[in-house]
Amino acid sequence: MLRSAAARRLNPQTLSSYTVTRPGLDRATRATGLSITALVGLLGLAGVLTPAFFVRAVSVFQEPPTLYLAAMIRVAVGAGLAWAASASRLPRLVFVFGVIIAIGGLATPFMGAQLARPILASWAAGGPGLVRAWGAAALALAALLLYAFSYRRSA
Repeated sequence: MLRSAAARRLNPQTLSSYTVTRPGLDRATRATGLSITALVGLLGLAGVLTPAFFVRAVSVFQEPPTLYLAAMIRVAVGAGLAWAASASRLPRLVFVFGVIIAIGGLATPFMGAQLARPILASWAAGGPGLVRAWGAAALALAALLLYAFSYRRSA
């Protein structure tokens, strides 16, 4: 008995294995995710290797107009992660990270300086070891994102 192509696609046995592929879009979303991963990794590496430079660089972004630039970067990174989440191995986790980062970026112009001063003061009091710990946390996040956006090995 011959069945139409539409009937074969709607067969429950083949429906479970049927996926819509978006090769161009998947490459673009994965590239976005990997670019953000590289940015997070470089920031973490800077915090681990050169804590004094990292603290100076962060303190530059605490006063307007650079505070607004930091906010735009955070919103862009958060939106990029949320958009790229669908192409990752951990889409829900990456999406939640993206939304949290974007919300933080939207809140930065209003609360950024008030929240940054205590963090910078604790970094100064804790010394380079504390800054390196924050850098190591950023490297761990970059490793997680690298795993999330890496290609799956085929069996």
